[in-house]
Amino acid sequence: MTKFYELSTDERLSQLISDRQLTAADAALLRHGGLNADIASRMVENHIGDFPVPLGLAEHFLIDGECYLIPMATEEPSVIAAASNAAQRIARSGGFRTNSVRSGITAQIVFRSGWSDGSVDAVGTAGGTHSDAGFAGGSDAGSDASSSVMLAEANVAGNAAGSCAGVAPVRLDSPRATSCRAGKGDGHAQGAAGVCHMNNNPWDDFLHAHIARISEIAQQAHPTLASHGGGLRSVSVRRTGDIGAVEQSAPDNGTLNRAGSYARNGAKAAAANSIRAYAGEFIEFDLLIDPGAAMGANTVNTIAEAVSRYLAEQLHQYELLMAILSNCAPQQRAKASACINAELLATKDMSGTRVAERIAAASRFAQASGLRAATHNKGIMNGINAVVLASGNDTRNVNAAAYADLDDRRRTWTQWRFDGAQLIGEIDMPMPIGSVGGAISTLPTAKLAMRLLRRPSAEALMGIIASVGLASNLSAMRALVTRGIQAGHMNLQLQSLAMMAGAQGDETEKLVRWLRANPSRASFAAAQEQLRQLRDRPA
Repeated sequence: MTKFYELSTDERLSQLISDRQLTAADAALLRHGGLNADIASRMVENHIGDFPVPLGLAEHFLIDGECYLIPMATEEPSVIAAASNAAQRIARSGGFRTNSVRSGITAQIVFRSGWSDGSVDAVGTAGGTHSDAGFAGGSDAGSDASSSVMLAEANVAGNAAGSCAGVAPVRLDSPRATSCRAGKGDGHAQGAAGVCHMNNNPWDDFLHAHIARISEIAQQAHPTLASHGGGLRSVSVRRTGDIGAVEQSAPDNGTLNRAGSYARNGAKAAAANSIRAYAGEFIEFDLLIDPGAAMGANTVNTIAEAVSRYLAEQLHQYELLMAILSNCAPQQRAKASACINAELLATKDMSGTRVAERIAAASRFAQASGLRAATHNKGIMNGINAVVLASGNDTRNVNAAAYADLDDRRRTWTQWRFDGAQLIGEIDMPMPIGSVGGAISTLPTAKLAMRLLRRPSAEALMGIIASVGLASNLSAMRALVTRGIQAGHMNLQLQSLAMMAGAQGDETEKLVRWLRANPSRASFAAAQEQLRQLRDRPA
């Protein structure tokens, strides 16, 4: 029986129709392009045409007991073949196991210290002036301008509508503004409303007073979100030092304090013009919002902007700076694991045990070397980006979240170890994607791709994408520690070279055969010359 990869494009489409993976209309869509000008011109500005990317299917994926043909959109040769090759080895050892968590997306509502002399208490009463005592830690606070401190946190679920009753006004610049993290440290108590209570913490009191109204505004901003299983889940307040703090000269009638206010002392100190002062500090409200099955960028931003307007009305001594989702998405994580019997990794020249041990060593080196980690991670993203793009999800969002998850202590998302019998691999990374909405529900080819995947839930799609990333990583490392990366790439690279030289139809395979037989002469000029000779020969 002819293998799927040995078929022509038309033959593959015919087979997929026979297997009831595609309809005749689906095949026509793939043959003739899936995007018309009316759709495209409404998606981007100044539309002039389309930029097609090849769409292929990765085979042999067994994920959580289900077999998948996985659509992958990529211009890079061998990415789909490599993922399929690794998936086949993993399937023979039981397949992938996945676990996905979707707790929500964070929206940041950011204020900066105002420049007025006024101050506001927790329920909006003006009066007083800012002073250094308003920042936790007294005179030492702010010595690390980039530090971030949690001030209060509230779980929205279970908050009582009347939670603000009886809350006494508390000045936000008072010495009681000490840092607070829910459930940790001395002096904390968890209230019935789910708010982190820390004794003498005005931000805690502020959040306790306003959490019910914040929740109500969030619901009003997107009324249908709750019916899709989403909604506002929690709110936290954090203070962050302004890393742009600069030395500023105070006017003759006062000195500039950390809050950006002038402490009018009526005296002209001799050293007034050399005082180091912070231009201000940022107060940040982080809203954790569950977007349901969607990726949720527009939903989250809509809620953030609505809540920001309300908060700005309460915090007159602060200036609203921005309200926007964060592409850092630790609450949207996908994990996949696989165990491969060592003998399935063997090559003609190397035992499976030796290959497995070398892959584990290569994995450890990627964690130790920043130079290697960059390329290691690129190989993972080859597979991930291809599925994200094919499914109509946002590749920039996924990449931003993924790389934000890494640092010098954790340089890559995958780990491989060898236990003497099996190679065990794991991937754990942010995966902020959706299964409905936006381009997923607009682009005809993306809708077709989701049908090929049997319309997975967002959680299931996260696991599928993570599995492809793990397979791509395994294939690349197996090639690297055995025959080298170029051997697997060469055939498709030669096909690209033949097409660049102008070969069409049957000419392409003839020219590729010549280039493969003459690797030392495989250049663009040589390919053009050989193509000319092919065309000059009598039929």
